Amino acid sequence: MMMQWGQFIDHDLDFTATAISRNAFATGAICNRTCENINPCFNIQLPEGDPRMLTRPRPKYPCIELERSAAVCGSGETSLIYRQITYREQMNTITSYLDASGIYGSTEEEAYELRDLYPDRGLLRYLLKNHLLLRQYAQKPYLPFELDSPMDCHRNRTVDNPIRCFLAGDYRANEQVGCSHLNLPHVHNFLGNTLFIASIF
Repeated sequence: MMMQWGQFIDHDLDFTATAISRNAFATGAICNRTCENINPCFNIQLPEGDPRMLTRPRPKYPCIELERSAAVCGSGETSLIYRQITYREQMNTITSYLDASGIYGSTEEEAYELRDLYPDRGLLRYLLKNHLLLRQYAQKPYLPFELDSPMDCHRNRTVDNPIRCFLAGDYRANEQVGCSHLNLPHVHNFLGNTLFIASIF
């Protein structure tokens, strides 16, 4: 659990933006259509023993796409414009505070999507799903599903597969099960219900 907590804290503090361009600056090649390491493309070559190399036909571009992160203006190479040489600073797209943005989101729009607006108690949304094949898990709450996400959460890429990403304050909660658990939303809802009951009496 220590590793999952560490990843949760990391996701709360930073989210590095990728380079604006997906094209190599020197040649104009698109990063997922080349295996050359030309800025901002830093693709990783697949070794010969990799299972993806054993498939037929062999992949046209035998590498894993990796793009460099976006730099803060005036750092790294662009610092020369300001007649000084400084190291490259990475751009953070969320607040750099430990503010539970993985639960509540980093924008007002995200926070609104995560709230259970009926009844108006300030609770967080979660789903109760009753599946015929999984009776032992019937009525177990889990995070709501997100309709559009920049991450592919399908087990396979077929239209028939209805599995979507979970909706959380940070879509990286879908990277592994430890980050998509409901412990903290449950605590939030428990405290919200307790305060609501206390306010009645």
